[in-house]
Parts: sequence; structure tokens; C-alpha cells
Amino acid sequence: QIKVLPIIILTLFFYFAYNLNTLNMSGFFGGVMMGVLIIILSSPINLITLTVFFVFSSILSKILKNSSYSLDKGSKRDIIQVYANGGIPLFFCIIDFFSPHPFNKLLFFSSVSAAMSDTWATEFGKLSKVKPISITTLKKVEHGLSGGITRIGILGSLLGSCIIGLLSWILIPTSNLIVYGIIFSGFLGSIFDSLVGSLFQAKYRTFEGMVIEKNIDKSSLISGLGWVSNDIVNLVNTAFAPLIMYIFFL
Repeated sequence: QIKVLPIIILTLFFYFAYNLNTLNMSGFFGGVMMGVLIIILSSPINLITLTVFFVFSSILSKILKNSSYSLDKGSKRDIIQVYANGGIPLFFCIIDFFSPHPFNKLLFFSSVSAAMSDTWATEFGKLSKVKPISITTLKKVEHGLSGGITRIGILGSLLGSCIIGLLSWILIPTSNLIVYGIIFSGFLGSIFDSLVGSLFQAKYRTFEGMVIEKNIDKSSLISGLGWVSNDIVNLVNTAFAPLIMYIFFL
């Protein structure tokens, strides 16, 4: 039986994000499709958690946009970006549908925690007056480049994972230790995201000498692998955190 009311509420939430200009049309439809699958295959807890991530991150991006020291690379999420952040959590919902186990929900929460942690690190990092430093070379890099970290960005990252940890404590009966595991794995996922972004994400130099992350006309690859985009890095991040959570649980 299709649950009509949750689907209507879900659509309104994503329409709200679309009106905030944090989703484009493909991102809007991609988010709604993901939510419908979660409604059909999973519990309201999972839907609430992913909705909190998307809505809170959209609001944060909108609030901090005018205070940013970073170049605006376009904050609207498309369908690929939506699934780069939400695809792994959706995968755990599907796994739990066919093979139910309480641990699947913990892996789901850790994956969302990593997505929230990384997103909030990026948004808070834009507020830094000081240029980020590369997590691998410790040299200063431009605002917005993957692999760059700032103090305020690290605090934002921890805050993001703490919010999902708190949400897990509210929504599911679990021990404080498991909540710490969700927070810890999400935060480590964000750090791992920066490492992968610094070492493997493609970076290009334009004809004018700017370093960017998208291959445009007359730009040349200067580091990383051409096929590794920010979406790939985000996907790796949300898959790495559940692995850490699994090790932590053992």
C-alpha cells in the first residue's frame, strides 16, 4: 500500500529546498524519487534522518551564502549530487528491506552522519578569513578546493555529525556508545573525504592560471585522476563511514 500523506509531505520538503535555490529541477525530482523509495522500503526514521540532512544543509547553505569568502561554484544540487550523498544510505535501506537487521540502521545513520559532516565542513569552511591548508601538504590552497581544511570547517564537520548522532539517540533506542560511534564515524568520513579529495580528485589549471575542479575549455589536468569528481569523493565518504562504524561496533 502506497503511503500518500508521507509522499506529499516529502514532496513539499524538497519543493521548499528547490525554492531556496539549493536544488535544481533534476535534484528536486531525484530527491523525491529517493524519498519515495525509502517510504516504500524502509521506516519513517530513515526518511526523517535524510530529510533533516537535506533540509538543514540547504538552509545552512542559504544562510551562509552572503558571508562566504569562497568563490561561488554553484550551490544547487543536481540529481547526481543528491545520489552521491544519499545513494549509500538508500542502499542500506534496500539491504534492510530484503535482509532486516538492527545493525543496518546504524550503518545508515553513520553514512548520513558522514554526508552531513562533510557538507557542514564545506559550508562553515567558506566563512574562514584565512585560506584553507591542504590536508596532505599543509600548504595554503584556494577557498573551495577539495582537500583544503580550516579550523572553523573542522568545527562545522563535528557539529554536522553530532546533529545526526543526536537524531539517532532521539529516534532509535540505542546506547550512548553507539551514538558516539555514529558521530565518530561520520567525522572520520569527512576527514577521509578531504584526503581523497586532495590526493585523487581531478584539479585543472585554466588558461588564465586559476586552479579549478571542472574540466573546461583550455584547462589542463594538474593533479588527481580525470574521472574522480567531487561526486565520486562524496560517494566514497558515505561508504567509508559505515565501514568505520562496523569496525567500531566489533
